[in-house]
Amino acid sequence: MADIEQLTLSYPDFTLGQTIDPEEFDQNNTEIVNKINETIVKVNADGALIAVFDAKANAAVATANAAEAKIDDAVLLVGTANTNATNALNTANQAINKANIANEISIIAIQASVGNTVIKNELYTIVNANLGDGTFSYKDVDETVIIGDLGSNNEQIFTLVDGTYPLGENRIEIIKNSDALLTSIGGGITEIDETHVQLNTPAIANDVINIKYFERLGLGGEHYITHEVGQVDEIGGLVHVNSVQPSAEKAVWFKVVE
Repeated sequence: MADIEQLTLSYPDFTLGQTIDPEEFDQNNTEIVNKINETIVKVNADGALIAVFDAKANAAVATANAAEAKIDDAVLLVGTANTNATNALNTANQAINKANIANEISIIAIQASVGNTVIKNELYTIVNANLGDGTFSYKDVDETVIIGDLGSNNEQIFTLVDGTYPLGENRIEIIKNSDALLTSIGGGITEIDETHVQLNTPAIANDVINIKYFERLGLGGEHYITHEVGQVDEIGGLVHVNSVQPSAEKAVWFKVVE
């Protein structure tokens, strides 16, 4: 709606003491009434427009609030997705570590079958690296939680349960997370006694600790005392050469020099 124009009376110059022409008075009165009515219509129309704009403004605020809520939800979803992805990655890495360690264990089992070599392997996972009372916790493959002692600088000390190892002969090693090989010569571990070994740099929660140690070392193949004429013995630990297994007379025996 157009703006209201200024009020202009047709007969604005009435003089005091003079007789007013009734027609002129009526004309002025009509113009005043019409202008007042025009103003009322304009104000009412503007009020309606204000109400419309107010409703639209409220709707815009509501839309903005809804958009902000959706953005917050999206941020939460992204955070959850990142957390799930991180957890999946950690789980996959742990599975890879365990698969690598399982492969290491199978190799150890093959090595242990040769001659009179005895190789032991114990697999653990760190639960709590420091319980705050001079101990830490770790679990075996059966999920049994074990409490171990800490050294003076929080070094973790593991107790062997399957066997023993000879001290001072570098016959024990720790493989952490399938990639870090730690030995006493390299300074990564300390041989405490025949059933205890210390990890000099503390592991953290969920680290996989593979303890490999040799109870006895030796290499020799088993063979029969007698066999059929022309036959050869299957000698444990020796591979076939050109699909032929070496005979007992050609077996090579090694003596471990300590």
